Amino acid sequence: MLSKYLSLLFLLLLSSVISCTDSDENNESSSDEVIELEDTLIEKTELFTDGPNGNLWKPVSENNGNVVVLFNPSYRKVFDGGCTLELNDGTFSPMYCGFGGLDCFTNPNRLTMRSNVKCSNVKEVKVVCQDLDQIVTFTVTPDKLNQICTRHD
Repeated sequence: MLSKYLSLLFLLLLSSVISCTDSDENNESSSDEVIELEDTLIEKTELFTDGPNGNLWKPVSENNGNVVVLFNPSYRKVFDGGCTLELNDGTFSPMYCGFGGLDCFTNPNRLTMRSNVKCSNVKEVKVVCQDLDQIVTFTVTPDKLNQICTRHD
């Protein structure tokens, strides 16, 4: 559901930009361009499997007791569209990094996203992150989805 919402938001923003450009082309051409861009959005899933090349779900951080996620070293920049956690009430809570003296790259030099919520308020072990060209869902196997307050590595 979040990926559909984020895709719709991206398309809405893109259509605003296209409609503001000075062009003699008709709306059909602009519409085709939007469809092509939508088709290039890549969706993939990665599991939380820690170690030097894995992702880590940490339900209780040392600094504030909230959920924190460390990503594998292949993620060398912060996701442009951000990362979110779905809460028990169906709302979404954005994750963050770089605020309050906390670096975005820690342990050693891995992208680290933090939350403002306790693990008991999170619906399942799942973080959804989006860039301009991809949506990546980080999760666990279905039998562990409800093990929210357990470290997954």
